[in-house]
Amino acid sequence: MPLSTLSRDGLRLFAYCNRCTHNRAVAVAPLIERLGPDYPVPRVGRRMRCGGCGSRDIDTMPNWNDRTASGVQGRFNYPEWG
Repeated sequence: MPLSTLSRDGLRLFAYCNRCTHNRAVAVAPLIERLGPDYPVPRVGRRMRCGGCGSRDIDTMPNWNDRTASGVQGRFNYPEWG
């Protein structure tokens, strides 16, 4: 999935550090300006560094929570645990 799809769908990029578990939702527009609209979402993490520990072992994916927060049914919703 390219960055342009996240932008079109109103989603941010979710970045997760595999070393210290620090994570953050990142705005897509600056990434598109720097990397281009066709840059693949999973490869963005290779160009990032963790603000918590400095690691470069970052996974990136669409921030599906943006859809559920706006009232749109997200792709990965889980049932409420009672």
